[in-house]
Amino acid sequence: MPEAGPWAKPGGVKALPKPPTACYQFASGEPDRVRSDRKGGGMGTAYVAKSKSLQAWGGDVGLGKHLYKLGYLADGTPADHLDQGLAGASDWVVVTARPAEAVSETAILERMARKEKMVDPAYYPRLKGEAGIVKVNPGSVENSMRIRFALENGREINEIKVKPADIARYLLDNALG
Repeated sequence: MPEAGPWAKPGGVKALPKPPTACYQFASGEPDRVRSDRKGGGMGTAYVAKSKSLQAWGGDVGLGKHLYKLGYLADGTPADHLDQGLAGASDWVVVTARPAEAVSETAILERMARKEKMVDPAYYPRLKGEAGIVKVNPGSVENSMRIRFALENGREINEIKVKPADIARYLLDNALG
Protein backbone atom coordinates (compact mmCIF):
# COMPACT_ATOMS: atom_id res chain seq x y z
CA MET A 1 0.00 0.00 0.00
CA PRO A 2 1.44 3.39 -0.94
CA GLU A 3 2.31 5.81 1.81
CA ALA A 4 0.03 8.76 2.37
CA GLY A 5 1.26 12.26 2.87
CA PRO A 6 1.03 15.77 1.49
CA TRP A 7 3.46 14.86 -1.32
CA ALA A 8 1.65 11.72 -2.46
CA LYS A 9 -0.04 11.81 -5.85
CA PRO A 10 -3.06 9.71 -6.81
CA GLY A 11 -1.95 6.24 -7.78
CA GLY A 12 0.80 6.03 -5.16
CA VAL A 13 3.55 7.93 -7.05
CA LYS A 14 5.39 10.39 -4.84
CA ALA A 15 6.46 13.77 -6.09
CA LEU A 16 9.63 15.13 -4.55
CA PRO A 17 9.33 18.53 -2.90
CA LYS A 18 11.15 21.40 -4.61
CA PRO A 19 14.27 22.54 -2.76
CA PRO A 20 13.88 25.93 -1.11
CA THR A 21 15.87 28.85 -2.49
CA ALA A 22 17.61 31.10 -0.03
CA CYS A 23 18.28 34.74 -0.84
CA TYR A 24 21.04 36.42 1.15
CA GLN A 25 20.73 40.16 1.57
CA PHE A 26 22.93 43.07 2.59
CA ALA A 27 21.80 45.30 5.46
CA SER A 28 20.41 47.71 2.84
CA GLY A 29 17.99 45.01 1.68
CA GLU A 30 19.62 44.41 -1.72
CA PRO A 31 20.04 40.74 -2.66
CA ASP A 32 23.65 39.54 -2.65
CA ARG A 33 23.19 36.26 -4.51
CA VAL A 34 20.66 33.52 -4.91
CA ARG A 35 21.79 29.99 -4.19
CA SER A 36 20.07 26.68 -4.25
CA ASP A 37 20.41 24.47 -1.20
CA ARG A 38 22.46 21.90 -3.11
CA LYS A 39 25.80 20.81 -1.73
CA GLY A 40 28.43 23.44 -2.44
CA GLY A 41 25.75 25.83 -3.76
CA GLY A 42 26.11 28.56 -6.33
CA MET A 43 28.33 29.24 -9.27
CA GLY A 44 32.03 29.87 -9.13
CA THR A 45 34.69 30.49 -11.73
CA ALA A 46 37.26 28.01 -12.99
CA TYR A 47 40.20 29.69 -14.70
CA VAL A 48 43.51 29.07 -16.43
CA ALA A 49 46.32 31.61 -16.13
CA LYS A 50 49.91 31.86 -17.28
CA SER A 51 52.99 33.75 -16.12
CA LYS A 52 55.90 34.43 -18.46
CA SER A 53 58.38 34.55 -15.60
CA LEU A 54 57.15 31.21 -14.20
CA GLN A 55 57.31 29.64 -17.67
CA ALA A 56 60.88 30.92 -18.14
CA TRP A 57 61.81 29.52 -14.71
CA GLY A 58 60.22 26.17 -15.64
CA GLY A 59 62.33 26.04 -18.79
CA ASP A 60 65.48 26.79 -16.77
CA VAL A 61 64.89 24.06 -14.16
CA GLY A 62 63.85 21.38 -16.66
CA LEU A 63 60.06 21.42 -16.19
CA GLY A 64 59.43 22.87 -19.62
CA LYS A 65 57.87 26.15 -20.59
CA HIS A 66 54.28 24.93 -20.69
CA LEU A 67 53.32 25.69 -17.08
CA TYR A 68 49.81 26.98 -16.35
CA LYS A 69 47.82 27.72 -13.20
CA LEU A 70 44.47 25.94 -12.99
CA GLY A 71 42.22 27.27 -10.26
CA TYR A 72 38.72 27.80 -8.94
CA LEU A 73 37.20 30.77 -7.12
CA ALA A 74 33.84 30.69 -5.39
CA ASP A 75 33.74 34.49 -5.11
CA GLY A 76 35.58 37.24 -6.93
CA THR A 77 37.32 37.39 -10.27
CA PRO A 78 40.47 35.54 -11.31
CA ALA A 79 42.18 38.82 -12.27
CA ASP A 80 41.72 40.22 -8.75
CA HIS A 81 43.01 36.99 -7.24
CA LEU A 82 46.07 36.87 -9.51
CA ASP A 83 46.97 40.53 -8.91
CA GLN A 84 48.15 39.49 -5.44
CA GLY A 85 50.87 37.35 -7.05
CA LEU A 86 51.12 33.57 -6.89
CA ALA A 87 54.04 31.14 -6.83
CA GLY A 88 56.64 33.89 -6.66
CA ALA A 89 55.40 35.60 -9.85
CA SER A 90 53.41 38.80 -10.24
CA ASP A 91 52.91 38.86 -14.02
CA TRP A 92 49.92 36.49 -14.21
CA VAL A 93 47.51 36.81 -17.12
CA VAL A 94 44.14 35.06 -17.23
CA VAL A 95 44.02 33.01 -20.44
CA THR A 96 40.39 31.99 -20.01
CA ALA A 97 37.75 31.59 -17.33
CA ARG A 98 34.53 29.59 -17.30
CA PRO A 99 31.60 29.42 -14.87
CA ALA A 100 31.64 26.19 -12.87
CA GLU A 101 28.82 25.00 -10.69
CA ALA A 102 29.23 23.54 -7.19
CA VAL A 103 32.81 22.30 -7.39
CA SER A 104 35.91 22.95 -5.31
CA GLU A 105 39.48 23.62 -6.35
CA THR A 106 40.67 20.31 -4.86
CA ALA A 107 38.10 18.39 -6.93
CA ILE A 108 39.18 20.17 -10.10
CA LEU A 109 42.87 19.51 -9.40
CA GLU A 110 42.29 15.83 -8.59
CA ARG A 111 40.42 15.38 -11.85
CA MET A 112 43.14 17.17 -13.82
CA ALA A 113 45.90 15.11 -12.16
CA ARG A 114 44.52 12.04 -13.95
CA LYS A 115 45.37 13.54 -17.36
CA GLU A 116 48.35 15.87 -16.90
CA LYS A 117 51.28 16.19 -14.52
CA MET A 118 50.68 18.48 -11.56
CA VAL A 119 53.83 20.23 -10.33
CA ASP A 120 54.50 19.38 -6.66
CA PRO A 121 54.73 22.67 -4.71
CA ALA A 122 56.64 20.97 -1.87
CA TYR A 123 59.43 19.90 -4.23
CA TYR A 124 59.99 23.33 -5.80
CA PRO A 125 60.46 26.10 -3.19
CA ARG A 126 59.89 28.81 -5.84
CA LEU A 127 56.19 27.84 -5.98
CA LYS A 128 55.76 28.77 -2.29
CA GLY A 129 53.18 26.05 -1.66
CA GLU A 130 50.89 27.09 -4.52
CA ALA A 131 48.84 24.12 -5.75
CA GLY A 132 47.35 24.00 -9.22
CA ILE A 133 50.44 24.51 -11.38
CA VAL A 134 50.08 22.11 -14.32
CA LYS A 135 52.83 20.93 -16.65
CA VAL A 136 51.05 20.56 -19.97
CA ASN A 137 52.19 18.25 -22.74
CA PRO A 138 51.48 20.10 -26.04
CA GLY A 139 51.24 16.73 -27.82
CA SER A 140 48.23 15.77 -25.70
CA VAL A 141 46.57 19.09 -26.48
CA GLU A 142 47.24 18.60 -30.20
CA ASN A 143 45.78 15.08 -30.14
CA SER A 144 42.69 16.35 -28.34
CA MET A 145 42.28 19.11 -30.93
CA ARG A 146 42.64 16.62 -33.80
CA ILE A 147 40.00 14.31 -32.37
CA ARG A 148 37.59 17.18 -31.62
CA PHE A 149 38.02 18.62 -35.13
CA ALA A 150 37.51 15.22 -36.78
CA LEU A 151 34.33 14.55 -34.79
CA GLU A 152 32.90 18.01 -35.46
CA ASN A 153 33.78 18.27 -39.17
CA GLY A 154 34.06 14.68 -40.33
CA ARG A 155 37.55 15.12 -41.75
CA GLU A 156 41.14 15.19 -40.53
CA ILE A 157 43.20 18.35 -40.07
CA ASN A 158 46.79 18.38 -41.33
CA GLU A 159 48.60 21.11 -39.45
CA ILE A 160 47.90 22.32 -35.92
CA LYS A 161 49.71 25.00 -33.97
CA VAL A 162 48.87 24.84 -30.26
CA LYS A 163 48.17 28.26 -28.73
CA PRO A 164 47.66 29.22 -25.05
CA ALA A 165 43.90 29.52 -25.64
CA ASP A 166 43.85 25.92 -26.93
CA ILE A 167 45.76 24.73 -23.87
CA ALA A 168 43.35 26.59 -21.58
CA ARG A 169 40.34 25.01 -23.29
CA TYR A 170 41.94 21.56 -23.00
CA LEU A 171 42.62 22.06 -19.27
CA LEU A 172 39.13 23.33 -18.46
CA ASP A 173 37.41 20.65 -20.56
CA ASN A 174 39.31 17.91 -18.72
CA ALA A 175 39.06 19.50 -15.28
CA LEU A 176 35.32 20.22 -15.41
CA GLY A 177 34.31 17.19 -17.45
